Amino acid sequence: MGVEAIPFNKGQVGKSRALIVCDDCSHSVEVPCSYLNATGPKGHQPNVSQARGRALGMGWTYVKSKLRCPTCEEKRKVVPMKFNKQPAAPKEPTKRQRIEIFTMLAECYDIDAGRYQRGDTDETIADVLGVMPGWVSQIREAEFGPDGGNQDIESLAAKIDDMLKEMEGIKGDCLAIQKDAESIIKMAKTALDSNEKKLAEVSVMKSELEQIKKAVGPRTLKAAGCK
Repeated sequence: MGVEAIPFNKGQVGKSRALIVCDDCSHSVEVPCSYLNATGPKGHQPNVSQARGRALGMGWTYVKSKLRCPTCEEKRKVVPMKFNKQPAAPKEPTKRQRIEIFTMLAECYDIDAGRYQRGDTDETIADVLGVMPGWVSQIREAEFGPDGGNQDIESLAAKIDDMLKEMEGIKGDCLAIQKDAESIIKMAKTALDSNEKKLAEVSVMKSELEQIKKAVGPRTLKAAGCK
């Protein structure tokens, strides 16, 4: 059941069609569907994905490899689903899994450098193979080497070190400039204070000169050549 072919005679007018069949009640409906060229006793077969897509558009469902019509889907929702207790995860990998882990480690781990190549880790290996990360760690430690990170981590760490050194250099330059600036400001303040004192002295001298002018009189100043 699921999707079944409907014979399509050569020269027949109209589009090719397929039969979608409910896996629960065997109710069936014809839907437009293209066929795939295939060799063998079965010959041309309907495009199952396309047929299922048509069915879903008509309210059918496809859950856990079962195609259900709308009526059966409603019944399924009413009946509480029974959850079976999940079996405990295996404590050890199978022989096949150990071989797959070993093979991938041989491709991704650099024994001489004591680390993974590129961006691989125990977790990425486990994810690709669908196994426990602990199994990968166990085999890597025993047969290849320590968890020394990977090339990406090493490259990033080197870049960070270079940036830190550069930043320390910039900090040193800034502190030197700050020290020079503080020295210049101190010198400028000293010069400004000295200038202020001289201005004050000149102001006093000017005031004294005005008093002398008044005291001596115009004629004496004229005789002395001060007027």
